[in-house]
Amino acid sequence: MNLSSCPICAIGSNGRSPAIATLFPGWPAGQEVVFETDRVRVILDAAPLEIGHVLIAPKVHSTALIEVWDELEGEISEVRQWVLNKLTSAGIKDIAECEHGSFSPTADRSCVTHAHLHVVPCRFSILKEFQSAGLYFDPINSLRLRKRLQGEYIYLRDIDGSAYVASADEFESQLFRRVYARSVGSRVWHWHDAILFAETIGTREKIQNGLRIFAPRSI
Repeated sequence: MNLSSCPICAIGSNGRSPAIATLFPGWPAGQEVVFETDRVRVILDAAPLEIGHVLIAPKVHSTALIEVWDELEGEISEVRQWVLNKLTSAGIKDIAECEHGSFSPTADRSCVTHAHLHVVPCRFSILKEFQSAGLYFDPINSLRLRKRLQGEYIYLRDIDGSAYVASADEFESQLFRRVYARSVGSRVWHWHDAILFAETIGTREKIQNGLRIFAPRSI
């Protein structure tokens, strides 16, 4: 893959993703990064499903968190807890998490191929919504336990904190966004559409309000 085309890598090299540069041309570089450690960033989602929707992503380009889990599990867990603390401090108690990854490093089927974990305020069981779409999930304690499998996976952490994984040869691109949008009665699930119709569906407002949760300051 040409890393120059990766929107998450662009944040490291240019200080902003193409989507945020389009939505907020006046924002200073680095504004969408609300927290970071030496090897992990927390990024405002450019097409948030809810106010407070962020991505946790390793700085190094990898196609799935499972590739870097042994090395970064502690750091990702630390960053994840920071995000949860910020959301709960804002009065958001129910939170879902999801990653669409691959057990095969050569797979390149996701919409954004840089590994990222969605963390999203959620008012319903995301596990039940995926199950109603026909997916079967196994409970797990760690992604490390799944490293010998092949194909793709969907990792979920439901609003009660329990974690699950489903595996298949291939999943639909942006499946998490599709399932979430359907659950809340929205017809806009593709992140491109959230930017294209930003004025109509309030994409900019969601991002700005999310920024206030994680990095309160003048916008």
